[in-house]
Amino acid sequence: MSSQKGNAQRTRPQRYKNSQAFINNLHDTSKEIKRLNSLTFDFLCSRCTDVIQWKVKYKKYHQITNPKVCVKCNRKSVKHAYYTICTDCSSALKICVKCGKSDGSITFDSTEKQDVNQQFIDALKNVRERERHVLLYLQLI
Repeated sequence: MSSQKGNAQRTRPQRYKNSQAFINNLHDTSKEIKRLNSLTFDFLCSRCTDVIQWKVKYKKYHQITNPKVCVKCNRKSVKHAYYTICTDCSSALKICVKCGKSDGSITFDSTEKQDVNQQFIDALKNVRERERHVLLYLQLI
């Protein structure tokens, strides 16, 4: 037996091997699965992002029904599943909303990115055409 005490090595290979990868929307094409696949997770470190994306990929992600209490400010403002800190506290303290660590590789909010893109587009309107082409070329690189 492989689980027998003192007999940690196993000589035979794994018995059952998956020939195809799991696809979470193969048989279930509901709106909920489509929405879960299109979710973006903000204010998370890279490890927590991978964990939550794994849960979505293998249909282990469960939505939250009621808002939870934030562990920093003690308000019922956590509206996403698996988050422990609200986004206001996370952005103020620059920490991950799931694990609470400040690694520095925390993703920004998608609305902040849209604001930056909108400011860039507005700035392009006031620039000469040659400079506009240069800026757009540099943005593509």
